[in-house]
Amino acid sequence: MITRFLAFSLGMLCVLLGVGCAAVPTVPPADVIGGSDAAALPAQFALRARVGVKQDERQDSFTLTWERLRENGETLDLMRIFTPFGSQVAELRVDRAGAVLRRGTDEMAAERATTLSENLLGVAIDPDLLLRWLASSGATTIGAWQISVERLERFGEARLASRLVASRDGQTVRIVIDEFAAK
Repeated sequence: MITRFLAFSLGMLCVLLGVGCAAVPTVPPADVIGGSDAAALPAQFALRARVGVKQDERQDSFTLTWERLRENGETLDLMRIFTPFGSQVAELRVDRAGAVLRRGTDEMAAERATTLSENLLGVAIDPDLLLRWLASSGATTIGAWQISVERLERFGEARLASRLVASRDGQTVRIVIDEFAAK
């Protein structure tokens, strides 16, 4: 009888501890600067993420590395896209002068990164839009995109959506941040 009671008590304790650990912590809203929570992120950073893009019947998945740097007072975004097996497919460099996409020996330039990302992925995304997605703290609308933040995480002093889904007009982008570091 005592053994059964101890087993029951131990089981209930495990359930209660499991439920307590599984609770989603509430995150107080960050101060908003420029209409987004981007102030919560450092001005210079590097990240690695797994990304899935679905548009109608087309589905792509890749790894994204992104460095946001400040050079001579200007922002430079360097994004590299890799296959799930680690082979680099493309590099997108974005600065005030415009955007350049390199795929192997081919190079394409445009005034905006959205033109090149749409050509490469079928979805028009620029670094500033992606930054606003990552700085989101819950379900929201950014431009025409519906953002659903599935997980918030702290990486050092930065708080960002480490798992999110962005959707619009039959397009879905899923992002899972694996690494993030301030530079």
